[in-house]
Amino acid sequence: MAEKKSFFGFLSKLIESPANFRVSASQFSSVRHFLRREIINEKTGEVFNSSDLRVLLDMDKIDQYMATMGFYQIVTSELTMHPLEVIDKYHGLSRIEDQFRVMKGDLQTRPIFVRTPEHIKAHLLICTIALIILRIIQSRTVESGLVPSPSEKNVSWTSGLSAERIQKALLKWQVEEMPGDYFRFLSTDDPDLKIILQAFGLSIPYKLFRRSELRQLKTQVKVFM
Repeated sequence: MAEKKSFFGFLSKLIESPANFRVSASQFSSVRHFLRREIINEKTGEVFNSSDLRVLLDMDKIDQYMATMGFYQIVTSELTMHPLEVIDKYHGLSRIEDQFRVMKGDLQTRPIFVRTPEHIKAHLLICTIALIILRIIQSRTVESGLVPSPSEKNVSWTSGLSAERIQKALLKWQVEEMPGDYFRFLSTDDPDLKIILQAFGLSIPYKLFRRSELRQLKTQVKVFM
């Protein structure tokens, strides 16, 4: 009975003031079976068949809309700020949002599986250090110009390779110990790993390395230029 009362109440409001009544998608779905094909002109009383009517488009408004399609507008109260600085600040907001997403997702900051204050602080500190390292890698890859097109999956024009792709690439970068105290690198042909290594000026030849040569490679890495 309550559903019936609600439906008839909706119909009453629609009949009394159709021009001022906003019909939701679910409401339209429930009432569309009862709509007639005829349309009446309230001023003249003339009845029209809806199938004989044709919708007219305002081409001036369409042209105006098409002229600005693909652009977005930023509204700010900073009237003295340079437009490029406004755009950079706006992009900074998206970077902050992305950092929260990376912290909670890729770096698994949450949920926290430790209880003591010291362990919680240590967990958050490790995650923060990992985020800083990720951002340094992303910054260097973007500056190097080696990152793929933003149209590629998990690639951003502001940060380059996503945190997920960087993690997967670094997990593949392993060193295997060989007989005779020799070592060799694995997966150096991975495309993302190549981008990261080249961004830091590293070129890993296909050869066996001595332990001292591994130390030399480590000293070649310059985090800040």
